[in-house]
Amino acid sequence: MSSKHVQLSGDCCLFNFAVRQPTNIDAYKCDWSNCQLPNCFCGTNAFLPGNIKVSEVPQMILLTFDDSVNEVNYEFYNNLLKNRKNPNNCPVTATFFVSHEWSDYSTIQNLYSQGHEMASHSISHGDGAKYSRKKWEEEILGQKEILKTLGGVQDDDIQGMRAPFLQPGGDNQFIMLQLSNFTYDSSLPVRRTDPPIWPYTLDYGIPHECNIPPCPKGHYPGLWEVPLVMWSDLNGGRCSMADACTTPTKSDDIYRMLMSNFEHHYHSNRSPFPMYYHYAWFTKNHNLEAFKAFIDTVLQLGDVYMVSVSQMIEWMKQPTPLSHIQQFAPWKCENQSRTACIKPQTCSYTLANGKKQIANTCQPSKPCNRKLCKLPNCFCYGRTVPGNISREQVPQMILLTFDDSVNDINWEFYQKLFNGKRKNPNGCPISATFYVSHEWTDYSKVQTLHSRGHEIASHSISHASGANFTVDRWWREIEGQRQIINELGLVPLEDIRGMRAPFLQPGGENQFAMLQASNFSYDATLTTSDPSVWPYTLDYAIRNRCQLEPCPELSYPGLWEIPLAIFTGSNGRGCSMADSCAYPITTDGVKKTFMKNFEKHYNGNRAPLGLYFHFAWFSTPHYQAGFLDFVNTVLALNDVYFVATWQAIEWMKHPTPLSEIASLPAWSCRQLRAHANGVCNKPKVCSFKFLRQDRFIHTCAKCPNHFPWLYNIH
Repeated sequence: MSSKHVQLSGDCCLFNFAVRQPTNIDAYKCDWSNCQLPNCFCGTNAFLPGNIKVSEVPQMILLTFDDSVNEVNYEFYNNLLKNRKNPNNCPVTATFFVSHEWSDYSTIQNLYSQGHEMASHSISHGDGAKYSRKKWEEEILGQKEILKTLGGVQDDDIQGMRAPFLQPGGDNQFIMLQLSNFTYDSSLPVRRTDPPIWPYTLDYGIPHECNIPPCPKGHYPGLWEVPLVMWSDLNGGRCSMADACTTPTKSDDIYRMLMSNFEHHYHSNRSPFPMYYHYAWFTKNHNLEAFKAFIDTVLQLGDVYMVSVSQMIEWMKQPTPLSHIQQFAPWKCENQSRTACIKPQTCSYTLANGKKQIANTCQPSKPCNRKLCKLPNCFCYGRTVPGNISREQVPQMILLTFDDSVNDINWEFYQKLFNGKRKNPNGCPISATFYVSHEWTDYSKVQTLHSRGHEIASHSISHASGANFTVDRWWREIEGQRQIINELGLVPLEDIRGMRAPFLQPGGENQFAMLQASNFSYDATLTTSDPSVWPYTLDYAIRNRCQLEPCPELSYPGLWEIPLAIFTGSNGRGCSMADSCAYPITTDGVKKTFMKNFEKHYNGNRAPLGLYFHFAWFSTPHYQAGFLDFVNTVLALNDVYFVATWQAIEWMKHPTPLSEIASLPAWSCRQLRAHANGVCNKPKVCSFKFLRQDRFIHTCAKCPNHFPWLYNIH
């Protein structure tokens, strides 16, 4: 280490420092004549920005917090920061380096609305030492997009990043930052020098040794590095994050350590004083007590400002003496006015590691962008035929579904309808989707239906209205029923892809957050009055308003919605379920009602025709007869297919013209039974007492120990 003496003069005193330079300073060649503010600043601890007298330099405190922001720590942040003010009478500000998992984006928006800075700390919080440039983009730029989309943070306000574990990624990280137009990085620790180093731009590389490799070796003009200047604990130990120092157990000693490190900056060159933390440090009362006492003390000095990292960089770009600081625009209070999140909504998202997470946000989804929303994973709401296939080459799909329990009461009719003789034009038996509710269901028959190629989906355990359900209640109802179908009906979990809410009563964001978090493929609950609408994904805002509130308004990428298009009864009135419409009193009249609705689709854009029933409707003989006549009639056409809901989605993901329909794997006869566990011919009869009644479960699986219910599924 080499050293030289530097004098920094102030109004009232002269400071003499032995400037300890890092070991690789000789390799750092910054051209001061060309490196000029506002866009370039050499790494130094000997010169002040703008050559301002040290007594005219505001002592900036950079308070930062790493990792997730949520209900666990929000109250602490709010109480600590909200009522404390800088000498210009504006609230103090901090920088939050936000990681994705466990973050609540409504609280992030609220902190942002108070003027605090939000920066990227990655999605997965992984070790980036060996990340490729693309991986850095996914992690850091991806988290920036999430902060914008769910946290309501403006693009221009997300200027920086900090690497998890302070583990830099070498040039891959910094190339990504520059190409993505970030303003700064704050990941590189630097040894304690006297006086401390100022933040610098990377026009000429880094001016200090690399403490955690790999460090960048290239030059990145205009990209700022806000180094983690090391602290000293009371025993002389060093730490890059303030909460990593050996912390005393008494408040007075902690206060003394905080003040000692502060004075190392304040009584020297007044380079920004770093206070870099994780929330957990503040959970100890003596730490919090000392920290508050320290902050309240230094904020009374009149020349100490607690600012965000981006505000500090703005000051460095435009060095402004304390005597003119009231006119410094980036530090004025009006720049901290943003919209708070008063009524957050619940949504979910997928983490980089494939896990699902639920959070709150006030950010609604946006109108669908057809240039970005592309099959197989995204499809905009509307009448457009997938794949732009000509109408004559589009198979007219009929989605036949049955809601509620499957048991002896309806089994004879299902056997009659699905008798193996009614087949689609490709020679495979017609198939339907059964939205199965738990109570009164015979799971041996569910297994048999699945083994014969029908789709089994979740319709809840208790069959209650979910308008006010929490996310947890939706999970217990829908995911719980999926697990019961799997365990008692022996239907593989991956084959239970969708749901329909009882009474077609949606649950708003709580329902759809649960669906995405539980990895369901689709919902079939929302209604529309337009029979020409195709199924769509919920990546973007839906133009139609569902007829029952609460409706989802947020984005659920890749989650399909199968809208219940209005079916028209014989009296001209519409209904969402075919069995709730009016019908004539003759068999032929019933058939004509179905044919009229069919022709709207068949002669139109051939959007799937939904025929949605409860079994009770078929107990009227002429209804049943008219319906079966209709089925037999349309199956005589060579372009009409009765398919399960999941098969319709597969066709939409891979639009296939009729001339090539044999090449669509999802519609092959083998695929219908690919995961089936066989017909259940000899079920066990399991008996229970439940709600003071005798209950029986028929299954070819092992009898459960108790009658499965919401809070006692297994």
